[in-house]
Amino acid sequence: MKRYLINILLGTIAVVSSCKKDEKYVYQIGDPKIELKSDVSAAHFGDSLEFDVRVSDSEVALSTLKAQLYFTDDKVAETTIRTKENGDYSGKIYVPFLKDIPDGKATIKFVLQNISQKKAEQSFDIALSRPDFPYLTLVTESKSYRMEKTGRNQYAAKENFSAEVKGYIQAPKVGEQGNVMSFGWVNNAVDFGSTAEIPFSNSTSGVYPIHFNTLTY
Repeated sequence: MKRYLINILLGTIAVVSSCKKDEKYVYQIGDPKIELKSDVSAAHFGDSLEFDVRVSDSEVALSTLKAQLYFTDDKVAETTIRTKENGDYSGKIYVPFLKDIPDGKATIKFVLQNISQKKAEQSFDIALSRPDFPYLTLVTESKSYRMEKTGRNQYAAKENFSAEVKGYIQAPKVGEQGNVMSFGWVNNAVDFGSTAEIPFSNSTSGVYPIHFNTLTY
């Protein structure tokens, strides 16, 4: 009987102790704040968009800052920064270069979270445009050919080609935040980011143009 009472007493103490430990941690407290310090109002598709923010919480330690990029309601990119203390932080978020997407607007959202899981959010519109490449380069195993601009998003290289030409297309960096881009052959279609050779062909060898459209591929 005494042993039974002792077991009950020990169990009660354990439950009380557990409740006291849980009471020490309170969720959703603090005052996280975000201040954007850089201009993110415009960018090109394919850019590594840089941002500078100041974050703080006067009550609770911070945890993470997330930068999220949305095309309409679809989240297309995200980067996370550990924010161990109040202060200024810098980062980059990649703006995808997608097929058949015209110039338009996107949204960048900053989400700051402290260790109690309380969040602060800020969103900003970005005017996105397709980069206006001054030229492209057709890269083959033996030689590279300059593709001159012939229209909006349209380029061509007119040379003395064989009837079959294999190569990928490279676009130069445009702007301070731009990146060198490539277009190659993936699953029997041209795709962004690949350097696999595209099988171009013509009925005969000789002087003829090879065309490429950076909007429609």
